[in-house]
Amino acid sequence: MEEWNNDMYETYKKFILSDELYEAISWVKPLIDDDLEGFVRLFEQDQTEDLMFDPIEFAAAYDAEEIFGYLIQTYDYNNFKNAVDFSLLIVLMLFEREHLLMTVLEVLDFDDEHRMEMYAYMIEHNDMEYFMQFFDDYPVHYHYFRDLLRLSLNNYSIFHYLIELDGFDQLRFDERLAYDILSFHPELLYILEGSTDIEGLWDTDVFANALAFEQESDFEKVLDFLLERGWDLNEHNGFGLNSFHQALRHAKKPRYVERLIEKGADPTTYTTEGYAPAHQLLLRSGTFTVQVREHIDLAAEDRHGLKLEDYDRLMRNSKPSEEELASVVALAMNMSREQVYELSEADFFDLAAMFDIELFSPYMTLLTLPKAEDADMIEQELMQANIEISDIHPILEMFPDSFDYHPSFTLQLGFDLLDLDAYKPLFSELAERYNTTLTVETEGHSMNKTAHIQCTFKENGQLTKEATVYSNLIDVFYIHRYYFIPLASIAYEPVGFTDQRYLN
Repeated sequence: MEEWNNDMYETYKKFILSDELYEAISWVKPLIDDDLEGFVRLFEQDQTEDLMFDPIEFAAAYDAEEIFGYLIQTYDYNNFKNAVDFSLLIVLMLFEREHLLMTVLEVLDFDDEHRMEMYAYMIEHNDMEYFMQFFDDYPVHYHYFRDLLRLSLNNYSIFHYLIELDGFDQLRFDERLAYDILSFHPELLYILEGSTDIEGLWDTDVFANALAFEQESDFEKVLDFLLERGWDLNEHNGFGLNSFHQALRHAKKPRYVERLIEKGADPTTYTTEGYAPAHQLLLRSGTFTVQVREHIDLAAEDRHGLKLEDYDRLMRNSKPSEEELASVVALAMNMSREQVYELSEADFFDLAAMFDIELFSPYMTLLTLPKAEDADMIEQELMQANIEISDIHPILEMFPDSFDYHPSFTLQLGFDLLDLDAYKPLFSELAERYNTTLTVETEGHSMNKTAHIQCTFKENGQLTKEATVYSNLIDVFYIHRYYFIPLASIAYEPVGFTDQRYLN
């Protein structure tokens, strides 16, 4: 996510400063020259309801102080967010306009959420001195101290500055801070030396996070810290796995698996749902499997009589049955097949996250039309139905290589595709009345690397759904069950199987 944000920042800056905008928007030239009179005259003539970017962004980009001052006095920017969801505070920091940043902090009334976004950016991109000059004068409410302290773990100098301040020092042994340090910042373990209570960490993914450490010394430090405080390697957690099972699923290096055995982990214990240790390798690579195979029985069967290689064979099946899909999900989440069907979408998503399974999660919902002449009228009708509509030009401009949609035929809709059924009568009626097809879909595989869903309302108002999945069968099940897409309409075309382990 951090890399994605940084890419967004750089793409946005390049876009705002591009020659195309200079030529396309009449008031940009006087703005660049900080010609207030010329700007106001042209801006008032050229204002449109669908203005892609606000002039305050250009004033920040080109350091047009006089126009910037005019804008903040004339318009309300307290809760401003631009087309790509950046606040004014973020925009000013992106263009390094500290003097303008100081001005708006004095003049405008930003809430703590906006300030937290600002400090999160500073923590990621600036040093302690820079952070201090703002935080000393513009602090956040104490209710945000814990969140700010956890964010500052990404900048150790700022973290040490904060933890010595009144209010922050009381959070030294906060359970969530301990979770973050054990999971991602083992260099700071000394902060927790006086802490002995780790009970609250047992049913979290803290141990799985430690298993992902690149440096073996970091894993050793966290392992010893936990063992010294009573961590039981052979006890099943609330999700039915013990520490050895988690190591087979998440260990960065085979040595971590061996280290647990040396520390007393039993390599033969099944999960609470009767899955053998070998079955925990379901989503691991062939290389890792070969490196740990001497410690486990690859021929072990689960309570259904299936071996790991049986699941391997199933993962290559392009047309799995619903029962076969449920069996893969049940193994991945250590549940019975019956329990899998009882999960709500939110529970399924949260549980997958706890098992470190990345599910299909689209970035946006798009509406594509076959005829550009229908776009304006249909957009107006959708807006009258209180559906938020966004122009896709900003996305297209910033991601030209991965976003393959034409702005004349495509709109971005302000709801999750999971909620499409709530809008089904509206889209069916529009398709029938305009005698056209309306396709509500997620962005393509080129952006999310996982799947693509396409829901088409035909001229007669009938809805058909189809999807293509490029990841694994867990996403096939998820999309089938929660997006209500028939299995026969889901194409399973997994990418990257050459790196995956298949034993037979």
